[in-house]
Amino acid sequence: MDQTRTYTAYATLNGCTAIDQVNIKVNPNPTVVKESINPFTGPFGHIQVKVSGGTPNYKFQWFRNDTLISTQEDLTGLKSGIHKLIVTDANGCTATFGPQAVIVTNAIDITLEKNIRISPNPTDGLLNLEFQLEQNTPLEINVLDALGRRSWQQERQVFYRKNLIIDLSAHAPGMYWIQFKTDAGAFFKKVIRQ
Repeated sequence: MDQTRTYTAYATLNGCTAIDQVNIKVNPNPTVVKESINPFTGPFGHIQVKVSGGTPNYKFQWFRNDTLISTQEDLTGLKSGIHKLIVTDANGCTATFGPQAVIVTNAIDITLEKNIRISPNPTDGLLNLEFQLEQNTPLEINVLDALGRRSWQQERQVFYRKNLIIDLSAHAPGMYWIQFKTDAGAFFKKVIRQ
C-alpha cells in the first residue's frame, strides 16, 4: 500500500514567510510467508517461502541456531535446528520469517521412533520413556524447549529394553522436544508439559 504523506513547511526569515508542500513516500516493508516445509534429510528437505511487497531486489539471510547458512530465497538440504530468514529489500526495509523449529527425519529415525514410547503425554511432570529396541542402541537423550535450548540431558548410554523416567516438574508449562541422538543422527518426539 502506498504510504505517501503531504507535509506543509513554513519558514520565516527577516519577517518574510514562505510556505511549501512536500510529498514524502514511505516505502512499505516486504512480507515473507511460508509456502512449504519438507523435513527430510538429503536434497529433498527444504523450506520454501514467498516474498512480496517492499522494493525488489531482495537479499536473503537464512540462519540455523543463529549461524548464517544460506543467502538463497529457499532453503534446501535441511538439518535439525531453529531456522530464521531475514529478507532485506532494495531500500533496506526488512521482514523476518521464524524462528521455525525444524526436526529432520530419516529411515533410521522412523525405526527407532516406533520402538520408543513416551507416556503420559501431555504430562504434569513425570515422563516414562519405554524402550523396546531391536538391539542395544547407544543414545544420548536431551530435553529441548520450543527454541531448541537444552534443559535436561541423559549422558550417552546403551538402551535396549528398559524404562527411563524424566522429571519435568520444574519445567514451565509448554511444548518440549525429547531428542534422541544416535551415531547416525538424531530424532525428536514432541511432549507437552501442562
